[in-house]
Amino acid sequence: MQINWIKCREQMPQDDDSDIIVSDQGTYYILPSYMISRMRRSAIMNAYEWTPYTEEAWKELTKK
Repeated sequence: MQINWIKCREQMPQDDDSDIIVSDQGTYYILPSYMISRMRRSAIMNAYEWTPYTEEAWKELTKK
């Protein structure tokens, strides 16, 4: 499975409560998209990438 990451500096997620997977330098989190969307002015956002949450993507990222 290939996961297509979107750089926050290029496109922020929707400002709603849909789940997304956020990548912070190889560490992954499931968050509501509004949490990232509302941080858009923060310089730290340049390091983050996101993709829509799917159970399949999450399993792929967290398999050991």
